[in-house]
Order: sequence, then structure tokens, then C-alpha cells
Amino acid sequence: MGRDTEVFNEISRRYRALEAQFSTFQAQWRQVSYDGLRQMEYIFQSEFDWAKEKKDSVTDEGQLASIDTMILRYEEWRNFARDCITAPR
Repeated sequence: MGRDTEVFNEISRRYRALEAQFSTFQAQWRQVSYDGLRQMEYIFQSEFDWAKEKKDSVTDEGQLASIDTMILRYEEWRNFARDCITAPR
């Protein structure tokens, strides 16, 4: 397995794990404490930053397109968490 594929698989694995966590968070965010909301924002931001950094080592165009999509989703999730922090309850 080439380095591109290893990096892509790691990004994909982490993305799928966080996707499931986001789904739960999205459904239950009103029951999450302020600190919990801040933590979710931090997690999404951290994964966004990590995936962008790792993306630089991938050269396969198909994998890059998939990674770009995952990065955009991380950004959407982070923004959702930020909106939850300021939303009325």
C-alpha cells in the first residue's frame, strides 16, 4: 500500500468515526453543556486542521477530491457547533 493510500485511509477512518459522533451531536445538541459545545467545536476544528495538513502528502487526484469533501464537512460541523454555542436554548 502506498503512502497516499495509507494517509487517505487514515483520514477516511477518522472522518467516519467523527461523522457518527456529529450525527448524535446534531440530534442532541440542546442537551449538551456549554463546555461540551466548546469541546465539540474544538474537536471539529482539530480534525479540520489535521486533515488539511495530512492532505499535503497525498498526490492522487481522486483521493484529494474525497479529502477536500471531508475537509468541507469538518468545516460545516465546526460552524454548526459554533452556531449552537450562541443559539438560544
